[in-house]
Amino acid sequence: MKILLIEPGGYAATFQYTHNLANELANRGHTVVLGTGLKFETKEFPRSYTAFEIFDRFFPRPIRLLAFLSHVRKMQPDIIHIQGHSHPTSYLLIRKMISSVCEAKFVYTAQDVIPKQTRKHHRYALKSLYAKALHIFVNAQQNREMLLESFPRTDAGKITVIPLADLTAFVSKDADTPFPGIPEELKIVLFFGNIEPRKGLQVLLESFRSVAKSVPDAFLLIVGKPFEGIDTYLELANNPDIADRLIFHHHYFPLVEIPALFSRVDIVAVPYVEGWNSAVIATAYANGRPVIASDIGGFDEVVDDGNTGLLVPPGDVPALADAITRVLSDSTLYSHMQKNVKEKSKLNSWPEIARKTEEIYLSLAS
Repeated sequence: MKILLIEPGGYAATFQYTHNLANELANRGHTVVLGTGLKFETKEFPRSYTAFEIFDRFFPRPIRLLAFLSHVRKMQPDIIHIQGHSHPTSYLLIRKMISSVCEAKFVYTAQDVIPKQTRKHHRYALKSLYAKALHIFVNAQQNREMLLESFPRTDAGKITVIPLADLTAFVSKDADTPFPGIPEELKIVLFFGNIEPRKGLQVLLESFRSVAKSVPDAFLLIVGKPFEGIDTYLELANNPDIADRLIFHHHYFPLVEIPALFSRVDIVAVPYVEGWNSAVIATAYANGRPVIASDIGGFDEVVDDGNTGLLVPPGDVPALADAITRVLSDSTLYSHMQKNVKEKSKLNSWPEIARKTEEIYLSLAS
């Protein structure tokens, strides 16, 4: 098959998902072309697909766009697959431009069923996208239910749930260990990802004061780029009870160092107070690390409470502190969880995601 993937951003989780999928589809014998952003972040990594750099912050560069559309006209893809995140109006326009030069079947992945910052025209655009797509992929059963509840005219039969896999699967595991100054004997709790209110970092910082008292060798590592002011977080981090028990790296973290980072820590905290899924969990599992997560959204679909991690009520500081303390203090429980997360990781691999995606493509093209 000839497959055209579109991900205009060129960086972060949605693009990394697309890169992994494109590689695996190409490895299965398909011709795969990706239209993406300028200076996309995997440009220096090996890939099995053809990439066109078209978009600058989701807006196409005119000359690059014309060259891309000319290629698409010659290619005549069987499938157009747009990876959607937070710019539904742009996705509609992109689809319309591509449809002017080919008659491929259109499918859509809703990485965010309803983007975090949604304006009135975004909702109309989403409604149109979900109506026009011949098939829709989501990452959790809860996302499927949310989509059907928010857009009840959507055909439930055209929605497929495919859980996330490790977005850094293509990155070498041989990078030097980051933060070499942290003593090896410490038990490290990692918070990783963009810093924004819905991800519950404030809850984690408040809970870690109790953890630090109960587990003398506990250490908190916060790694993520802020999407807002961080004064509140810095004030909490500078509390004398924990100031010398954490590192707050509030900057972009290099993609090539992520696997080494996850393999260095002991557990990963995902204390969201709002949301529905997180690729951080899949990366934790791929590196054999249990997860402490909020019982929110679709997290209960990937965190097997007591076996691959623990689930706690969102925003509950004492419950989060107790869960972290329990896992760090109970070596038998920790070993049990480590074994299970490795098995769990094998179930959601990129070859399997590509196979399931391919099945839908073939059913539409036949």
